[in-house]
Amino acid sequence: MTRISSRLRGSLLTRVAVIAAMSVASLSLTSTAQAADKQAKAGASQYTPAFLALASPLQTQVQTAQKAGNQPADVAALVAKVEPLMATVKTPDDKMGAGGLLVAIGLASKDTVMQRKGVLLELESGKAPAEMIGKLHVYAAQFAYDAKDWADVRAQVQAANAAGNKDIQLDVLAADSYFQEKKGPEGMAALKEVIEHAHAGGIKTEESWYRRGLGAAEEAMNGEYGTYFASGLISDFGTPANLSLGIAVVRDTHKFNLSETLDLLRILGRANALQSDREYLDYIEASDPLRNPLEVKDTADKGIAAGKLKPATPFVADALRISTGRLASDRAALPELDKLAHAATAKTTTIAGAADAYLGFNQPAKAAELYKLALTRADVDKGLVNTRLGIALFDAGDMAGAKAAFSAVEGARAPIAQLWLTQVAAKGGAK
Repeated sequence: MTRISSRLRGSLLTRVAVIAAMSVASLSLTSTAQAADKQAKAGASQYTPAFLALASPLQTQVQTAQKAGNQPADVAALVAKVEPLMATVKTPDDKMGAGGLLVAIGLASKDTVMQRKGVLLELESGKAPAEMIGKLHVYAAQFAYDAKDWADVRAQVQAANAAGNKDIQLDVLAADSYFQEKKGPEGMAALKEVIEHAHAGGIKTEESWYRRGLGAAEEAMNGEYGTYFASGLISDFGTPANLSLGIAVVRDTHKFNLSETLDLLRILGRANALQSDREYLDYIEASDPLRNPLEVKDTADKGIAAGKLKPATPFVADALRISTGRLASDRAALPELDKLAHAATAKTTTIAGAADAYLGFNQPAKAAELYKLALTRADVDKGLVNTRLGIALFDAGDMAGAKAAFSAVEGARAPIAQLWLTQVAAKGGAK
């Protein structure tokens, strides 16, 4: 098992709609006194006298403290008046006014708990202007996140969206709340939805989204999500390092045999994206110097040139010795293999084996011809042969044909084919 999840547990967030203190204050610190005067003149005042008696001078104090730079003594005096103020709150207008004051005092005292309480009071009051409601839910979502109130994060995000404040980062926040709550399956599902909405809406995805999803998939050993996030990472951020990372997670979350591992690692080989000694060694082992001598020798030579392998290491030395010794004879045997494959009595395994030999010797056109012949047989292993037909066509530059072959792969090899399709798309074939 690769166990790479520790490299993938970084923050999912770029910090959602970062709360600017002054913007919260401008939204929340309503002019209580002015509102009271207007309502009184209109005969519609809904403030309780006790609340207004405390709130009006307190608002003046808040504004004075702000102008003076919120000095510690001034802030302490403001905080001391919060509890008496809250004891007078009775009506919806009281809640709205008190909410604005709590936000302002919370900002002055750097007390996010108080700020959150103020925002929630404003929402609870039902008196917030329509244009403020969505923004208040955004702030409430962020405050809930800071308070580790994960269920409320999701509730506030949903409310913000319903109020028209649609921001993909809010949905990322909600998805991340599941991960923070140790609800990996729900988090992966939510994160997948975020990514699909981003793609549908022409919104740029973020590398951190895929990496967080990969980490969760690797921790849960979930092959379906591992493949999904790996494919997305490779498609949207296809660096050699990301290609290696995505394939590592797919390997880790599946139980591939050597044949399947070979076809997965061939992606790294074709992309010159082998990153570690382990990848080079695994590729050599899966290739097998007795079956694919040229592929083994090329891989070993590249690993040595990259400084990842040492030629004196017994495993590497044996692989080079065996593969080098077989190159000439195995290459000379190709015409005979082709003849046997086209015989009327040829078994399907003989045809596929001949195709494998041609693929290993970098003759993709001939390999593709034989794989297509093998596919006409009823007893063919369609998953294996379609995968390798796709590789042969990819090597030959036929991206449309490669896409069709990989798209036909089902079963255990489907994740391998899905990652190959990212390479087809990178070469100009449609996803």
